[in-house]
Amino acid sequence: MMLSNSSSAARCASGACSTSKPAATSISRLVRPACSAAARRGIVSRVDQSVSALARDARAHAVVATKEKWWEKTTSNMKDVNGVQELVDALADAGDSLVIVDFYGPWCGACRALYPKLLKLMEQFPDVVFLKVNFDDNKAMCKTLGVKVLPYFHIYHGAEGRVAAFSCTVTKFQRMRDALEEFYTPICSLEDNPGLPEFPEIIPHPNEVTRVAGAHLAAAEELLATAAQAVAAPAAVA
Repeated sequence: MMLSNSSSAARCASGACSTSKPAATSISRLVRPACSAAARRGIVSRVDQSVSALARDARAHAVVATKEKWWEKTTSNMKDVNGVQELVDALADAGDSLVIVDFYGPWCGACRALYPKLLKLMEQFPDVVFLKVNFDDNKAMCKTLGVKVLPYFHIYHGAEGRVAAFSCTVTKFQRMRDALEEFYTPICSLEDNPGLPEFPEIIPHPNEVTRVAGAHLAAAEELLATAAQAVAAPAAVA
């Protein structure tokens, strides 16, 4: 590693220099034997300052890299869903609980401004299921579900299915509170969750349904085999 002119210092100051700290023994190679003691001390001081600046930049980059994004903050009753199948599964898993689906975009300023209020609201209603759908990752699904502005919300309630759909911003947050007041009532559904009418072919947890159906089929085949043996036994005795 060489630090032979001012352009190298300029590159370090701009953040383009390597962030690895040079070995202590390499500093002596930067100093010409003919330099005075004062000059050597000045060069060493400048190198130390450059190293310190690089260390500060490295720490700053590390903080930025690990800083939690606004939409990643969550409460215990919040969940990210991606794709139609995950949304249908989550609605089925919620049972009779009230479900709020939040359609948002990481780049959406209105979504970002509203989100802290949603976090506080969900802390007040821990038994409400809050599902988050990233618009950028689910554009086709959002279009089919009628999402035309952000932030946008769907509210589902057990066998009643979707009971509300609306846009809500910071200045219109009372709309969300009114919806909770209207639909936040216990129900006991006598029918299955209808899922998403826009995607009637999507059933919740298809792998589990296939497994259960297979188990039932195997049990039925075993009963038929037992019955066939019972019928054949008297004939064999005769």
